[in-house]
Amino acid sequence: MKKIKLLLVFVLLLIPCMVKADMGAPSIKPFDMVVVAQEGINCYDYQDNLKLHLNKDDKITIFYEYNNNYSFRKENSNDTCTLKNLDGLILLEDEMDPEKAISEQHSENEYQYVYKVTTNVEGLVYADSGVDIRKGPSTVYEKVGHLDKDTVFKYKYAMGDPSGTTNVYVDTGSVKGWVDILDGKVLRTNTSKFITYKEVDMGCSKIPKNTILSPKYVSDNWTHSALVEYGSCKNLINYFRGVEGLVMLSNDNYVANAELDIYEYYDNGGEKIATIPVNDSFVLMANASVQGDLQGNIYVSYNDKKGWIKSEYENYKRDENTQKNEEVEKEITIEEEQKDEEENTIDTDKKETSLNPVDYVSMYVIIGLSVALIAAIIVILVNRKKKV
Repeated sequence: MKKIKLLLVFVLLLIPCMVKADMGAPSIKPFDMVVVAQEGINCYDYQDNLKLHLNKDDKITIFYEYNNNYSFRKENSNDTCTLKNLDGLILLEDEMDPEKAISEQHSENEYQYVYKVTTNVEGLVYADSGVDIRKGPSTVYEKVGHLDKDTVFKYKYAMGDPSGTTNVYVDTGSVKGWVDILDGKVLRTNTSKFITYKEVDMGCSKIPKNTILSPKYVSDNWTHSALVEYGSCKNLINYFRGVEGLVMLSNDNYVANAELDIYEYYDNGGEKIATIPVNDSFVLMANASVQGDLQGNIYVSYNDKKGWIKSEYENYKRDENTQKNEEVEKEITIEEEQKDEEENTIDTDKKETSLNPVDYVSMYVIIGLSVALIAAIIVILVNRKKKV
């Protein structure tokens, strides 16, 4: 009988430990990840102070996860750091299958880094040394193939963030894997038009100002270059801020705050074409202003006439009516998405009856109290029987 009492006491002491263990922080198996965000990512200490910046292709090991915080160690380092989310990182396995990567991405993440390309696009290898094909979108993955310069290929998957694409997934038939496209190593199909605001020297030829161009290929969004073909010449020309004389065409609605004179050429050169009255609308097609300019240099369309305006920035502004319409359309889209999410949530609630972690804790507490009560009753009954 003494053994029975000791066993019951042990059970009573064990139950609270079981409940407490269930309520503790989740333990995880350490897993390796690699940084894929072009600009890298920041991590913080326990007081939310910036502690470390991780660069693209840095490898880390996540060893602790709790309350949406992830603690990790950088490769070949004992320093630990904390991340608020896993944006900009991908799981480092032997290889990365794009379909699997898409399906495993967390919907709560702000960005989805692996995506399926919806348009028919192709890549052109432009680097003289060609590019390597790897099992994953990082140099830490094993090399499985190589593409020579001038190789043209199609791709259906890509990796990137809102800033632009960094890697594409290639399937040559004999080998498949990820290719790094940064720094102009690989160019991609282009759908934009460009204009020269000054004469562009290509080395083997010169492109006159006000020439409209439709390059077949452009670089990544950080390199800002277009593969321009003019006459018998072909060259990669940078178009960022129009420094080399090439700017991308757009289609934005603006309003004049003052009279704006339109000229044939950039910097009020050539003949005067027209004047835009105050409060009249026009289409801003290109902006060739460089950093530090006190005046804007813009290419516009007004009453079927196109030309350049050099004027202070305060003399024109974005068309508020157009901006409001865009905001309304955006709000409608957000409302529709929220409605769809609510409907999906309702359907999910109807279909699923699983318990959340709080429910499980409550269940264990009830079970523990029940067992303790039963044990107490048994002890009382055993003592009464002994007295009898």
